[in-house]
Amino acid sequence: MKKMKKLLFALFAAALAVCFSGCSSGNSEVEESVPETYTVTYLDGVNILEIAVPSDSNQYNAGDTVTVKFSDVGDRDYYTFAGWTDGTTSYTSSGTTTFTINSNVTLIAQWTFTSWPYDYEGTKASTAAKEVGDIVFNDGSSIPYKTFLSLDEAERNTKKAKAIALIFYKGTGLNSDTFEIDNGDPNTYLDDRINVTNSDTTTVRTLGVGLKHKRGLAWCSTDAQASDKVINTIVCVGNRPPASSFTFTGKKNGSDNLAKISEILAADENSEDDTNTEANYPAFYFAKNYKNITGSNVNGTDYENNWYLPSIAELYQISACRKDKINGFDIDNVSQYLSGDIFKDYPYLSSSLFLNGTSSVYDWQFNMETWCDIDRSYYSRFYCVCCIREFN
Repeated sequence: MKKMKKLLFALFAAALAVCFSGCSSGNSEVEESVPETYTVTYLDGVNILEIAVPSDSNQYNAGDTVTVKFSDVGDRDYYTFAGWTDGTTSYTSSGTTTFTINSNVTLIAQWTFTSWPYDYEGTKASTAAKEVGDIVFNDGSSIPYKTFLSLDEAERNTKKAKAIALIFYKGTGLNSDTFEIDNGDPNTYLDDRINVTNSDTTTVRTLGVGLKHKRGLAWCSTDAQASDKVINTIVCVGNRPPASSFTFTGKKNGSDNLAKISEILAADENSEDDTNTEANYPAFYFAKNYKNITGSNVNGTDYENNWYLPSIAELYQISACRKDKINGFDIDNVSQYLSGDIFKDYPYLSSSLFLNGTSSVYDWQFNMETWCDIDRSYYSRFYCVCCIREFN
């Protein structure tokens, strides 16, 4: 009986062996495993700028020795190339130059700041012409924002506290026109009644906006003498939307608009000039006293004065630069990085007036998202304000 069991077990085992042998032989192909390969990638480690780095097209097997490349690295202004890091190990031409690879590796360039080659904060002296996209410092020097952002954080931080303005405009289009107002038909919009007698198309103006803004200010108070006056000398009108084609006529340079108000009031026998009182014209005085605003960085410098509330044409140009990112310049991002304010989607006051008919007067305000809108609640509503200044 035991012999019979052993015989049956042997026959069963043999049958299984034949079965498994048939399953594994047949016509099926046996797939061979392919060893995994790894790559090495080089990065410049610099924001904004694109600096040449070596390339490595090799496919490495686990355990291979990789020799790090130190040639074919591009130049970086104000820095020298110091080597590479993988986040754990540093590689230099005079130190560690190889490693054993067991995974994909990214090597990031390391840079050493040499020295600032200028005796002023920017890369352009105060006498050098500024361009749209420049950051202006309180010594009058400037630096293109792309160059500034390409500096290491430590170098940027040493300069941030001295930044005072962002150049948003350079050209002749914001020169004021010499104009007359035709009061023949009081029911006609001023757009159709302002007659330009002369336009300055040659004087180039370079304008920068201050980093700090303020909310909750009125063009003037209800007690101010200008609150019920027609002040034709600071009128500026724009064509109807679409906003992308906005053009302006009249008093486009707002630098002396408060002085123009003063002239009109002083010449009016029924009024008195009260423009020397800050409470009467708070939006104008935010700009006039901008040096006292925390974070303006201008107090005690050659640039503490001559800030002013922009005209509607100048305010529009800030918005156009912001919206279109002229020269790739993002005003909000750069201002925020410099600890400044951004143009949120609020209405901003201008120093310009809009005249509807011969006696209905409104101040212009500008919504940074919906473009142009007229404040029809007279002068005393509260809005945001910024200030600008002319630079060389």
